[in-house]
Amino acid sequence: MKDKAVDSKAFEVPKEWMVDEKWDRGGIKQDMSCMMGGKVNKLTDDEIGILEASTKVAQVLDDSLDLQ
Repeated sequence: MKDKAVDSKAFEVPKEWMVDEKWDRGGIKQDMSCMMGGKVNKLTDDEIGILEASTKVAQVLDDSLDLQ
């Protein structure tokens, strides 16, 4: 998971997902945090494509609004 407080313009599309498990958090905000201990579910190619398209729209909107 990317911390938007560290870099509000950083985007990354996940390839897997997991819910309701334990977080292994990094020591500081710049460190990566991961959810662990549960079933890792893979996203389909269609789902990844939708997320990639949504991410591109979000980047364009961020740039046009000049959000920090």
